[in-house]
Amino acid sequence: MQSMTGFGHSETTVGNLTLSVDVKSVNGRFLDINVRLPRELVAVEPEIRAEIQSRLGRGRVDLTVTTSYAAGQQDVNEPALEAYLAVAAKLNARGIPGELTIGTLLQLPGITGSPQIDHSSPELVSAIRAAAAKALEKVVASRKAEGAALHRDLEARIAGLGNAVKTIASRATETRDYYYEKLKQRLDEALREQAVDQSRLAQELIYYVERSDAAEEITRLLSHLDRFGQYLAKAASENVGKQLDFLCQEMNREMNTILSKSPFADVAQIGVEGKAEVEKIREQVQNVE
Repeated sequence: MQSMTGFGHSETTVGNLTLSVDVKSVNGRFLDINVRLPRELVAVEPEIRAEIQSRLGRGRVDLTVTTSYAAGQQDVNEPALEAYLAVAAKLNARGIPGELTIGTLLQLPGITGSPQIDHSSPELVSAIRAAAAKALEKVVASRKAEGAALHRDLEARIAGLGNAVKTIASRATETRDYYYEKLKQRLDEALREQAVDQSRLAQELIYYVERSDAAEEITRLLSHLDRFGQYLAKAASENVGKQLDFLCQEMNREMNTILSKSPFADVAQIGVEGKAEVEKIREQVQNVE
């Protein structure tokens, strides 16, 4: 199982140029890729996107590439220097006093710059791809580590929720008897002085009790829990986040119905706690790939 949260960083050097790649991923319904590259390197974006798609299935992924030159690797911009000197000479020719010094020149914009490099060279493109792949490996490793923790937590929560549902199921007969006696008592009081067709009364009682019976919801909820466990078992080789999220919605609906049918305070309390546990499970599932 993988979570959708992860981070990876990688650096590599080509000549005097240092490339830094940072990748951050967070949860999302689909694979949403956002690549930020220096303008000179935009040509490699399709290859980087393909690398991300080959490694990650879901989540928002932000990949940023930055470049920097080694300290001291600055050069004089000859055309800019010549232009500044020409302007200074024209001003002197018009009788304006003053002279350019090294300190003054170094403060002028564009007088120095980084060494020129061929950003389309196979060596540089290969280095960017390798750095991106290395950063993505770290992202995958961090997503797997968090996914393992999520897997353990979900297993424990599902087991606890299953025990709670079984406790509610053990009170099902008591619940049916309660509704049966309650309805019979009310009918006896209402029809005390009138003749009652016992067979019709029995049919009405059965209909009422069935509507008040949560056995179907309990059965479906236990089935959902079983399927949830099956998906967790397959999470090592498949992306199951969407399936788990759907099951959480179904479990929440069944738990709401069970709560509405329970006449006993202690059973209702178990149901309330179970519903809260389903919500916690769904929060965790939102980060499962």
